Amino acid sequence: MDINLKSAREHGRKEIFLSLARVPNSSRVVCGASDGKLYDLDALAEKPEFKELDGHGPFVTGVAVAGEMLVSGGYDCKLNWRKLDGGEIIKTAENAHGRWIRKLAASPDGQRIASVADDMVCRVWDNQGGLVYELRGHDVLTPNHFP
Repeated sequence: MDINLKSAREHGRKEIFLSLARVPNSSRVVCGASDGKLYDLDALAEKPEFKELDGHGPFVTGVAVAGEMLVSGGYDCKLNWRKLDGGEIIKTAENAHGRWIRKLAASPDGQRIASVADDMVCRVWDNQGGLVYELRGHDVLTPNHFP
């Protein structure tokens, strides 16, 4: 099967975008960047504007949309829950993980968010910021782990 992709638009930026979440049923995307900020934009707008959202130290490495909430995490080991409309932070978990957060993912129904970090722990949160589960048991891979 041949797939041909065509660039609709280019939006040059000096930051490096490390994570991305698409807002369902819209052309909005939220990007986590190397400068510790989130950038919310309508990618198909005539003149897209990058709305800056502060709240992290360097490197926002995880972004997820969960229902009406936007959750972000990064190298500062914290998670922020924001209102999807407006971007106001409503909850912060300062030490959500012991090491930097690698990725976030939301459940299809928007009720849960999973965060994984360099501390080898996966945590499952509700979309209001409450911790639901903690999954442990993964170890750091070393060359001895391979035959």
